[in-house]
Amino acid sequence: ENSTGNGLVYLLKSLAKYSATGRNLNAPKLFECREVVLLDIDEPSKYKKKGIIWTIDGGVSQPDNSNQPPSDILDPEVGYLSPMIKEQLLML
Repeated sequence: ENSTGNGLVYLLKSLAKYSATGRNLNAPKLFECREVVLLDIDEPSKYKKKGIIWTIDGGVSQPDNSNQPPSDILDPEVGYLSPMIKEQLLML
């Protein structure tokens, strides 16, 4: 058991170590009774994440595709406010 890292990496390393001992590894057995989908690695755009991806920078989070200026140029006290309110505050 490995609780300090990525479980998939641990599994792959364990299988590699087992195979390196010269024993036969029956890999198809690992996929029996599972819904397996073959991935087309030549077309990564098929698997593009859908929805909004967020960028988190300190105390400010915003959608990755937003047109907001980078949070490091905003006053931290107004970084979460709407653009209209920020504009009004900055004019004071």
